[in-house]
Amino acid sequence: MMVPLWVCRRRLGYHALVTVSMRCCFVVLAVALTLLAGCQSCRDRQPPTTSHNADDAGAADARATLRMNPRTLPTPTPMPTARKLTLLAPGATPRRVLRYAPAAGVHAFTATVAVQSREYNDGAWSPWGALPALRYRWAFEAADATAAAASAEGQGDGDAGAAASAGLRVLMRGDALEIDPAAATATEAGTDADTDTKTDTAAGTAPQTDTAPAADAAAIAGYVEGVVAELRERHRAQIEGRMGTAAVDERGRILGLELDETAKPGTDTRAEMLQRLAESVVPLPEEEVGVGARWQAQIYLRRGAGLVTQNAVFELLAVDGDTWRVRAEISQDGERQIVSGPQLPPSWRVELLALVWRASGELTVSPSALTPIAGELAVEYRVHSRLEQGPRAFDAYLENRGTVTLQTTPPTP
Repeated sequence: MMVPLWVCRRRLGYHALVTVSMRCCFVVLAVALTLLAGCQSCRDRQPPTTSHNADDAGAADARATLRMNPRTLPTPTPMPTARKLTLLAPGATPRRVLRYAPAAGVHAFTATVAVQSREYNDGAWSPWGALPALRYRWAFEAADATAAAASAEGQGDGDAGAAASAGLRVLMRGDALEIDPAAATATEAGTDADTDTKTDTAAGTAPQTDTAPAADAAAIAGYVEGVVAELRERHRAQIEGRMGTAAVDERGRILGLELDETAKPGTDTRAEMLQRLAESVVPLPEEEVGVGARWQAQIYLRRGAGLVTQNAVFELLAVDGDTWRVRAEISQDGERQIVSGPQLPPSWRVELLALVWRASGELTVSPSALTPIAGELAVEYRVHSRLEQGPRAFDAYLENRGTVTLQTTPPTP
């Protein structure tokens, strides 16, 4: 069915806000295809008619054999790929080697996402729209220190032999997505950000405007409700209760992922969970480091049908007992590219012109947990894409801002 461009043009920002928010723990992104995929259901969207019990089989004990559902990407390119880690500064003395040794038992990781979004439409920016707080949870359990038989399809610094000596198997399970409707406000009109945007096509921003148009709060709230319902259903189908075993080394490099043999083919789970795990773990340098040490990690990710490069710079701020306080500066940049995929109507042509995502904040990392035990990141995201349908075309501008709060609950003694 052909979907008119104006339908997506009016709805693009709020749908993108939800899909972008849960792509990864560090507030996840999506490129043009993800922004557009939901447009086919922008009309006649209905909220779910049944409730969901979070205590069902999807929340079974992670001590069982954990498996997940696989993902089929539009291309066979394995994602994520080739994390390159470079030590920029060794830091002050004394120095030590940083390595992970997760404690036995089930760890519960939570990423709480609070994001606002706006779009540039008809010569003006919309007011900022906020979503309910989204809490994504997954559980992991470190198995015995046995050789992790996995291919180096993940990120391995180019060292194919690293998988053979990973020495750590991580059993994973995707848990229920929790949504707090009370945390949302439909709009925030009149903020300074509504008037301070300058023309910057390279950064994915739209021309400056002095005022934001009036918004129909009820209509926005209704649309957000529909989008959240769609997100919940998608999460249940792809992530919740899906299980698998990842091969990880003591530096936090994710080297592979084995999935449930009963997983549904053609779904998005495998790559989705692999990327979430890769983006949740702070990679550690090979060398000895001290306070003030800085290292850079690079990884290539898929966002919908687009590709982005993630560069992260970490700084060791302090060593407090058996925890490390780390400053993270993370950026993701998407180069100009044509995007495609099975969810995109054949009559559409979508070009990603610019994608810029920045996150920064402090994380508390412990060798006894594979993911940060605490931390908060401030996030900004801009995307500029061009949509064409026959002779008609328009440029879409979207901006997001918000925070992501990370927490890992240790195993119960």
